[in-house]
Amino acid sequence: MLTTATDADPQMVSEVKLDTDSKMKFVLVGASDGDPGLDFTKG
Repeated sequence: MLTTATDADPQMVSEVKLDTDSKMKFVLVGASDGDPGLDFTKG
């Protein structure tokens, strides 16, 4: 679970999954069903 917050903006809560040593998926908690989230790959 990852939470980001600032004094001026609302909180953003997400789930981060490490698929492998070089792949990560970032999905917002409470996102609609079928939301693919963001995939990151280390180059």
